[in-house]
Amino acid sequence: MPKAETSTPSSTVVEETASPTAEAASIPTFKVDNEALTYTTERIVFKDKTNKYASYSLMRDMEVCTVGQRTYYFESVISDADRLERIRLAEKLFERCEIDPELQIYLHTATLPSTYIEEGRVYIRYSSMTEEDYITALLLGAFGAFCNYGMVRGFACFLTGKTPEDIGKLPDDWTYYDLNYLCFRSAFSGKEEATLCEMLALLFTTNYVMEHGELSYLDLLKKSGQPEEAEEARDALKDFYLGYYGVEVDLSPILYAMGGPNYDYLAKCEYACNYVDKRWIDQSAVGYGWRSETHLHENYAEVKDHFELLRYEMHQYQEYFNLYPYRNDLRVYLVGKNTFFEEGGRYENGAHCIFLRTLFLYSHEYVHSITWDYLRSPIIQWQAEGLAAYYEIKYSKYLCELRNYSRDLSNFPDSKWLQLLYEEYGRPFDAEKDWVNECNRLTYFYDDYHLNQSWKFENTYCA
Repeated sequence: MPKAETSTPSSTVVEETASPTAEAASIPTFKVDNEALTYTTERIVFKDKTNKYASYSLMRDMEVCTVGQRTYYFESVISDADRLERIRLAEKLFERCEIDPELQIYLHTATLPSTYIEEGRVYIRYSSMTEEDYITALLLGAFGAFCNYGMVRGFACFLTGKTPEDIGKLPDDWTYYDLNYLCFRSAFSGKEEATLCEMLALLFTTNYVMEHGELSYLDLLKKSGQPEEAEEARDALKDFYLGYYGVEVDLSPILYAMGGPNYDYLAKCEYACNYVDKRWIDQSAVGYGWRSETHLHENYAEVKDHFELLRYEMHQYQEYFNLYPYRNDLRVYLVGKNTFFEEGGRYENGAHCIFLRTLFLYSHEYVHSITWDYLRSPIIQWQAEGLAAYYEIKYSKYLCELRNYSRDLSNFPDSKWLQLLYEEYGRPFDAEKDWVNECNRLTYFYDDYHLNQSWKFENTYCA
């Protein structure tokens, strides 16, 4: 169900308020390479302002100093010596990479539950940080949150002097060649596989830097985080696998990033960025027993297949409707349970984003997103809803599979309705062939002929 809006929410996730002057006066001054660093105190609000259903919000006072184009934020419990060390390491890193990024770098101990990256901002959980973790976070902040995590991590390990190990023959049917962020998370890959990914990343980095140099590697790393340019980085990885291990692989075009306090992870392609809430479950699929509550939260192969399929479907819809140009900066929020969002799905035109509680409405809301600006104004509901209801089934394999499963008599043998449905068709239900006919049957059964109230009749009318 779309909802028109006239304004786009700010993407800013940190708000700054007036500094408490009494506290600022007591904070000492330090020097980095003979440059005086004066600390002030600012009150920071951590909140995702682009998603009104995001649950995480926190306010903290942090001590702030500026070095060149970097602004460093520290919790007061971080010692003066540790602050100095972190600043020096960051500045030396950027000097070595020959970059001068404008960044806000937040070092916290327990304020936020994890390290993550926003545009122009780096949030680092200091209490559980190794030197490689710190460098990895800074590089992601400087070059882009969606850069290939393995390439970033490999370079961080390379800079700290780690030596690559020959890991021998890779396991048969290995799933983690992509070396993206999820491949390094043991919840998605397993602890041993995540360790193997880091060793493989360091080996790739070392070989590439030895042959092409650090600056060429950093250029490749930056491209790996852009959907339109990432193919060059994938090709370099594929060449490495073929030349070093004799293995030909296909690498996923989906880019992943850390999700921070609200999201398990972000999954991005050239058509949309998906925000997977930590509390999200596909309520419809779970209700039918078709998916578990951990769907898209544990198995990397399952996640990979799903978002590659969505990318293919979005491409097919754009090709089919041929209504260029498209707004491919679409944000899709898979909303967590126990939020105030109670609909199955909604597209908001002003913000150009989709909110979903169930994936079977993904294609429906996506059709809204690519056709909304081409409908006559003011929007006539039956046209918008009928168009989306009719075309949602055209390319959505997920939706077809869910509807087929929910109408399979062998899954629900006691259902009288499914018994009658099977008798009528004389075969199992086929969503691609039978969905419009089912809308006709439901419209007739419920005597529901209201164009602007019934998605069933709107579908039938468009058909």
